[in-house]
Amino acid sequence: MLFAQEKFRPNDQGPTPDSHFSSLLQARWLFHQYVVDAWAVIDQAQLIWFCMNQSTICAELYCGVVDALQGDNLGQQPQLGQDIGTILPSSYYGGTHQMQECYQDSMAIARHLGPPQLFITMTANPNWLEIKQELLPGQQVTDRPDLAVHVFELKRRALLQDVTKNGVLG
Repeated sequence: MLFAQEKFRPNDQGPTPDSHFSSLLQARWLFHQYVVDAWAVIDQAQLIWFCMNQSTICAELYCGVVDALQGDNLGQQPQLGQDIGTILPSSYYGGTHQMQECYQDSMAIARHLGPPQLFITMTANPNWLEIKQELLPGQQVTDRPDLAVHVFELKRRALLQDVTKNGVLG
């Protein structure tokens, strides 16, 4: 149950005066819905801004490129007021320009440093002790995706540190 005056501390069996209670993190599936809704609101706001500020991001410079790629009006100037769609800049995460920029950056790095020597994949384990220790009584790992992400990021950084600085793989 969620009681605003009670406070919980990880690994404790009950409320304590010095710990912090978060009703949001206790809400389980409502927390998941809140996170998804918050992401959707932010994403929608970004898309609306990009749509309304095409001149700010110089989308008209892409007009000729778009026409050439589509094979329409080759060599002709676009008509005044002609809709070219909404151009998403590379700052929009997951957009075409952002993916192309990441690809070009990786190719530039490979051209400068040579081909990669390692291909490492890493997956999260919901049974990691670091995650289990931070769960409150009655919580499941699925109730706290924020913990799983945080622990994964810490382990990813440690792996990179081991490979790049500590010479674990040679």
